[in-house]
Amino acid sequence: DPGMAFGTGTHETTRLCLRLLADLPLEGGRYLDLGAGSGILAFYLVKRGAKLVEAVEIDGPAVENLRKNAALNHVERRLTVHCADLAGFTPAGPAQGLVANITSPVLLEHLPRLAGFLPDGGWGVFSGINSTNAPRLRKALATTPWSLEKELTEGEWHGFLARLAPDVAGRPAPRRRKSSHRA
Repeated sequence: DPGMAFGTGTHETTRLCLRLLADLPLEGGRYLDLGAGSGILAFYLVKRGAKLVEAVEIDGPAVENLRKNAALNHVERRLTVHCADLAGFTPAGPAQGLVANITSPVLLEHLPRLAGFLPDGGWGVFSGINSTNAPRLRKALATTPWSLEKELTEGEWHGFLARLAPDVAGRPAPRRRKSSHRA
């Protein structure tokens, strides 16, 4: 039930994320869902065997709906939900990959910082990018520690799979989070 949150699974950007995630090994890993909306992508990660997923959503009512949906889908034990702005968020622990289905301006602003959330070789699935902004995101990926591995399109929307180069130095380490709320 998406309630008032974004995320019914029918939008092109959500489908692009799911298609990019389908080929990744997820069993036993820790992952981030940034801009989680109703939780569909976080739930998919859990259902595919993730050990833990941290879902981050800025909208309070969407977070409450996400928690309700986590219980309905029996994923609350492996899901931590944060009501936070991406600018102030730091993961509770290391993650092997992240999904960010958020608007292009937010992605462009935070792309270098997101690299600090993952180890060398970690991956990011990015969507919420329309055809107008896709060239800007491609250019941003080329000037950050991210390396574009795959791009999919559906209509005017783009999804990207990028990976951190294994020998990138100088990425900021994530700060430890003092508290979090479990779903």
